[in-house]
Order: sequence, then C-alpha cells, then structure tokens
Amino acid sequence: MSNNFYPSVSEDFLLDRIRKSPKIDPETEKQVGSSYSFMMRGDRPIYKRQITLRSVNGEFNFMQASSKAILLGFMTELLEYLENEKGYKDGGYISNN
Repeated sequence: MSNNFYPSVSEDFLLDRIRKSPKIDPETEKQVGSSYSFMMRGDRPIYKRQITLRSVNGEFNFMQASSKAILLGFMTELLEYLENEKGYKDGGYISNN
C-alpha cells in the first residue's frame, strides 16, 4: 500500500534543473523572499509562460516539483533524485528489508 506522504525536493536541485532547461529564458529569473519566478521562451501569452514556485525551509513540495519537471522535460532526473536521495519510488518509500 502506498504512503500518502510525498517527499519534498531540494531547492538547489530543482532550481538548477529549471535554470538548465532550454525552455527557460535565463534573463527573466526573479526572486522575492522564498518565491521564484521564471519565464519560458516563446510567444504564447505571459500567463501560459510564467513559472512561479515557493520554497519552504529550502524545499519545494512534490506537486510543484513534478509539475515543473513535466512542463520543462526533466521528469527522469527528478525520479532518479527522489529514488537516490529520498528513497521514494513508484508511489511509495523503498523498504530496506
């Protein structure tokens, strides 16, 4: 049975992957307190290109991290991070038994 507690993702990991994404315009990064904003490249309306995240205690929640990973194309890297750093795979925590 899966655990309903989802792991958080390190601020350093997620921001690094977002900054490396070719879909992001690096000149648009802004930070206000613990909130970050980025703009995707392209000519779509701004509300469709804006990415906003908020970290709590240096971590982003699972839903924010996974939605940005899908949008920006680094879901495989996120899943590897969760498995290696958090012991989380296939919807549950890995047991060492």
